[in-house]
Amino acid sequence: PSLALAHYQLGELRAGTVFSEDRDVPGAVASLKRAIRLDGTLSEAYMSLGMLYWGQGQLAPAERLLRRGQGIRPFSEGQANLGIVLSDMGRYEESIHAFRESMRLNPALAEAPKCLADTYKHLNRWGDAIAMYKKALAIRPTYWEALNDLVHALQHTCEWGDWAAHFDRIEAELSRELAAGHRPLFVKPFHALIYPLKVENMLLVEQTYAARATRLVRSLVPTPLPA
Repeated sequence: PSLALAHYQLGELRAGTVFSEDRDVPGAVASLKRAIRLDGTLSEAYMSLGMLYWGQGQLAPAERLLRRGQGIRPFSEGQANLGIVLSDMGRYEESIHAFRESMRLNPALAEAPKCLADTYKHLNRWGDAIAMYKKALAIRPTYWEALNDLVHALQHTCEWGDWAAHFDRIEAELSRELAAGHRPLFVKPFHALIYPLKVENMLLVEQTYAARATRLVRSLVPTPLPA
């Protein structure tokens, strides 16, 4: 088990994040598969491997791996990631169930209500989406992605009551990130086009996503991951 855990941790390290300049997706896949071969009960390894397939757009194998891991030991992050995959497959009711189960397993995981809100937006259930974004922010007030999506949902539904206060927080955080030389991803490019952002903050968003796209392309394998 300790060797399996070491391969799992190596896989996580190789996978990196969207911010990583040196992601090694093939190496991460190899390490996670090795971890699973050594210990077939390591549910976190199934989740991480499944999300690598998801990142490559291979949703069916991603779902299979996530379900296999959750069948071994259900945990909140795994259910939330399963919900993300199911939502991307257009299986919204199943994804809603997965997010609800994630919230039941760990009410403190802010990602679950945030992602549930995203699914509600796909279904044009804007009131439910707004409620879930607010729930995510009640758990983690500095969850900037949730705040940005709340601002967008309020603007879409013309609910202007507290829109300005929320938007001002977004603008202020972008200015702080710009001053610190960071590249924040919480405001998406199409949001930047419809928000009354300062020009320098709008450019920050566009340049950040352009740099992210470059990193992602560099991390892609030349052929799809084997199922």
